Formats: sequence, structure tokens, C-alpha cells
Amino acid sequence: MLFLARMIGRPIDENSRMHKYHLYFVENLSDVETMQLALTLGDDSYKVLRQLIYHALRSVREKNVAAVDEHIEGMTMGICSKLIQGIDPISNIVLDALFYFIIQPQRKPKPFSPFTF
Repeated sequence: MLFLARMIGRPIDENSRMHKYHLYFVENLSDVETMQLALTLGDDSYKVLRQLIYHALRSVREKNVAAVDEHIEGMTMGICSKLIQGIDPISNIVLDALFYFIIQPQRKPKPFSPFTF
């Protein structure tokens, strides 16, 4: 399962011969719901989900990768959301990965205080 999670996130250039095979691979994982087998692992299912989120979204987040395909990104997010819905207790490790890759950190401006000069 961890091998499949790592292979989903491999950045493949769109001009490469491997791009169509990578797209076919991710489509099959999404359609057949192969990653749902991770739910049978019980308490260890969060490890697969964390690896899936990390490897899949890392290549999407990097700006220097020219092979960011929105179709692959959408399928990957679909696989992740199905796993998140199936895991009963979501561990802090999975939440950290979600917050790091999906939710962009934002800084709040300091509130005005009349006592600061």
C-alpha cells in the first residue's frame, strides 16, 4: 500500500512516454478504489493515508514541476477524501499533512493596540 501511495505522487513530465501510463495507473486506483484496502489495516491505516497525502500533493504543490495535471490532482484528492471518510479516528499525523498541503497558512495582522508605540 505504501508503494502505491509513493507511486501516485511521482512527478511525470507530460511530454514523457510514461505520462499516459501514470495517468492510467492513477485512474485505475481511483476507479477500482484500491486504496480502500488500507482501511482493513485498522490502526495502521493512517500511515498509508499520510504517505498518500504527502507524496501526491507534494508534487502538485511544487511550482517547478511542469507536469502538474489537474486531472491527476482531482483523482488524488478523491482517493484521499474517500480514505479520510473511512478512517474512524483521524490521527494528528494525518491532520498535520492535511494542514501543511491543503490549507495554506495565513498570517493575521496584529490588532491595533493603543498601548503600542
